[in-house]
Amino acid sequence: MSTEPTEIERQTWAARFGWITGGTVGVLAGFALTWLVETRALAGRGRAGIDLAANLSGIVVPVCFVAGALLGHAYGLRGGPQRYRYLGAAAGLGVAVLAWALLVVAR
Repeated sequence: MSTEPTEIERQTWAARFGWITGGTVGVLAGFALTWLVETRALAGRGRAGIDLAANLSGIVVPVCFVAGALLGHAYGLRGGPQRYRYLGAAAGLGVAVLAWALLVVAR
């Protein structure tokens, strides 16, 4: 019995790593987009602008997460062994960065 992962396992894990990486990038992009809208487009509106940006983030962040996760999943599913390694490293790094950001915000 070989301990070498089969091609199906590698393809499955590449899709999972792509999903994690894409979802993490999507969440970060959603927050960045919401921040840009709040600080650039709605800067002069006072409290109404802040409330509008908060309501907008409730839509933008989940949409960016789903879009990123689906795109990452598709990217990983079609990739070979090289994408598997890159996406695995990116997923680990993305989860670490997201955990660090949540720790900073929670403090």
